Amino acid sequence: MIIYRNCIACVILAATAFVATGMHVSKSNMHTAQDVRLDDMAKVDSGTFIYGCRRYFCANDEQEEHELYLDEIYIDKTEVTVEEYKKYFDYVMASKGPLLLSVPLGKSRCHLHTALSLGLDSVKHHPINCVSWQKAMEYCKWLGKRLPTEQEWEKAARGVDGRKYPWGEENPTCEHALLKEGVLNKCNTITGDGNMIFEDWKVCSAKGGKSPYGLCDMLGNVSEWVISAQHEDMAKEHVTRGGSYLDYGGNKGESIRGVKVWTRRNDHLKRATWIGFRCAWSKTDYNIKLLPTVKERGF
Repeated sequence: MIIYRNCIACVILAATAFVATGMHVSKSNMHTAQDVRLDDMAKVDSGTFIYGCRRYFCANDEQEEHELYLDEIYIDKTEVTVEEYKKYFDYVMASKGPLLLSVPLGKSRCHLHTALSLGLDSVKHHPINCVSWQKAMEYCKWLGKRLPTEQEWEKAARGVDGRKYPWGEENPTCEHALLKEGVLNKCNTITGDGNMIFEDWKVCSAKGGKSPYGLCDMLGNVSEWVISAQHEDMAKEHVTRGGSYLDYGGNKGESIRGVKVWTRRNDHLKRATWIGFRCAWSKTDYNIKLLPTVKERGF
């Protein structure tokens, strides 16, 4: 039950939400195929691929390209949408009982707030944003999955041939991805006063930008959390991959390093409007054991 009360800045919600039906989630959270729905996930076969940045295009924290073996994984074809995440939100609300929440009135840059205020239909196909790394992990675990490692993410984004963009070598256009040059070139919405709106698209809007495995938005739209941490202290900085609508994709001058499939960002923020995520699943822990720190391997 949702109760709206008029106020200047917010909507007060009393939520006794429902648990979404039609999901089969393992209570023990064991990673077995019987517990995880693979329908909307892409299979990335085991084998070697070219991992890392091209020479002269590497940042200090990026490895120069080399061959790397990974076991088979499955990864979501799209970024987790607001519609999907709200099922988890409703589940959490139901498990806690009636709860008072305060969210901004009307449209918000955080899509879940908009869904609670204006209704799910207004943003249901957009990627969920304003979600911390921890909440992203909890959502994936709820489904018997996990966040991908950055090695898994990169293979799913570029395939095995070492390309710099999910679609190949061609610099990005509006058909490929929503990146900053696309916003500036009016790929995105223009307001009545002629101002550009810096915000994400509905998932899979850029049909020409799919990866070799058929994944959408592996570059641009929103950046994506991965398991991997920037440093030993996982409490401070986690890695995001793929860039967002705030990042340039092409080589726009020497002072700007455009985002590529190998680009890694470290983000100490708990949540942001330009960060979302997608989930992964694997039969074995081989890929997890490649992570450099014990904390990462244990999530």
